[in-house]
Amino acid sequence: MIARLLLPRVTCAVPAGRLDAELLNVTKRVTNVLQMLPKNITPVNLEELRRVKQQLVELESRAENIV
Repeated sequence: MIARLLLPRVTCAVPAGRLDAELLNVTKRVTNVLQMLPKNITPVNLEELRRVKQQLVELESRAENIV
């Protein structure tokens, strides 16, 4: 009985830890893009911004599924 109560918490902890790691990685990318973009607006930099935004949207969706 106790194992059943603890199991959902353990299974949520692993994906949450992965999401935290991915969020840290995306945060670094966001910082780089936001520093670079005002100085040099190019199609390449705008595409990187679009990709970072998409990754943030995906992370948000996955986080909502955990909770």
